[in-house]
Amino acid sequence: MAGYTNFTLYWEQWGGYPDRPYPFGNPTLTWVIASPEQAARCAVTSTPLSSMEVSWGAEWRPVARSLIDPLPALLDEAGAFGAPAHLVDDAADGDYRVVWELTGVIGDRPFHLGVAYTCPGERWTPLGLRLRDALHALGRSG
Repeated sequence: MAGYTNFTLYWEQWGGYPDRPYPFGNPTLTWVIASPEQAARCAVTSTPLSSMEVSWGAEWRPVARSLIDPLPALLDEAGAFGAPAHLVDDAADGDYRVVWELTGVIGDRPFHLGVAYTCPGERWTPLGLRLRDALHALGRSG
């Protein structure tokens, strides 16, 4: 794989209420692949057709390699290769649970990081803010 890409990221986001054992609703899914020269992102979207039907779509778009460059260090600092760092505090008044699952490979190093918090009112740590903003910039680009 290293001959074609040096970075892959799969970012899945779920939501639900904290008192339920499982999340509900459709996830937000983002894939990113990058070589030293270029990068692309696939956003998977869902459109409700009825109360029981969903139409799924996926679209690959090029993204600026400069959006990828800070992520390896941020993921390392956030503990994606070992013990996760403290990224967000739950809010006392938050009534909706959000779960992020980040998995991928940087070079030949696989990583995984799970982030769960309640909102609204969550408080991100400075590191959490940097990671969140970098991921959101990547998700909006293209």
